[in-house]
Amino acid sequence: MRDVEKVRRFREERSKESKEQRELEEREMGAFREKHGRPADGSDNVCPRRPTSAADLPLPGTTRIGPGATTSPDRRSKNWRPGGEHRDPHDKYKLPPGESRKRWKDRNLGPRVQSRSAPSPAATGRSAIAPKRPTFRWQARR
Repeated sequence: MRDVEKVRRFREERSKESKEQRELEEREMGAFREKHGRPADGSDNVCPRRPTSAADLPLPGTTRIGPGATTSPDRRSKNWRPGGEHRDPHDKYKLPPGESRKRWKDRNLGPRVQSRSAPSPAATGRSAIAPKRPTFRWQARR
């Protein structure tokens, strides 16, 4: 019980000291302001006040217009982009499913060999004399 009492007394003394210290600093600052032709209470300061609680902080996506005033959050769709058309810039690079695989095969394995049931070369846009793709060891084992 004695320890609790000591802590309480210590806190009271410390709060009195800090209060006296703040008052002394405010008097010194007031004298400095008056010396330089400004009001001692600091009423000419135009600094915005600091938020003292979480309720004073603006919500994400809101805009402050005046002291304490906020507007509703910006309502923008997922596709919104600043200026111009509001489309995803990566859409031009997206390919239909399987297209990238086909392009890789054509680039790395050569053009496809025509089977008997395949359409004519004129319909596909490929030449009639297509070189056969090379066979690899793992393909020959099957």
